[in-house]
Amino acid sequence: MKPLISLIVPVHNFKGYLAQTIESIKNQSINKEILEVIILDDFSSDGSYELLRDLARKSKIKLIKNEKNLKSHGTKNLGVTISSGEYIALLDGDDFLENNALEDTLEFMSRNPNVKYSYSQHRRVDGVGKFICNREGYKFSRKILLHQNIVGAIECFKRDVFSKIGGFRNVYAEDYDFSLRASEILNDSEIAQNAKILYNYRIHGNNKSFNGLEFSRESTSGIIKESLKRKEGLDVDVFWSHMTEDKYNYYDWKIK
Repeated sequence: MKPLISLIVPVHNFKGYLAQTIESIKNQSINKEILEVIILDDFSSDGSYELLRDLARKSKIKLIKNEKNLKSHGTKNLGVTISSGEYIALLDGDDFLENNALEDTLEFMSRNPNVKYSYSQHRRVDGVGKFICNREGYKFSRKILLHQNIVGAIECFKRDVFSKIGGFRNVYAEDYDFSLRASEILNDSEIAQNAKILYNYRIHGNNKSFNGLEFSRESTSGIIKESLKRKEGLDVDVFWSHMTEDKYNYYDWKIK
């Protein structure tokens, strides 16, 4: 049976978190006959691949080892390219899912056949998986997306969305960039938030989104600027404005 949904899991030096990640995949309530799981180790140096090989033993998980570091965007692109599901879901190798995450995501997409790209609410946990806070996020609106990254996890999109926008780009905030480019070809009704908490985002010392803030904000300003130029035809200056009360980086812009 051809899988209906493919879960892509990029890993790079996440050895200390992988046991919980893999356990959450194995515990998924979804019918395993329609699920494809592809884990890609991106040339880790901490023994992640060897541990993954042990953890994935006696399962249908497909384990790939990159022969060189492809970075996050390249690893995700490879995973999607070799997958075969109609729907693509993403899980970072240091995070973990609620047991009903994939089943509920597919049910949400089925109940909303016009939706081609969905995302759920999530909770933040610490390095050992202890609860920090819930992130309810926002219903989708490109207008809001052009100021802050409201697309959370778990992300799921139809394969043709990935194909039409050309996958993930080699930019610092590749997930935000992907969402912005998807919003350029989809209308607001085709991207939707599933208002359930299905994903656990782990906060630890090596989170990409919490390191190099100045560079991150500069890069994010750039991808918003590019998106406004492509979709709206606007030539703007984009700048980081402030942190919102619910802890989102908010960007503003003005027409040149």
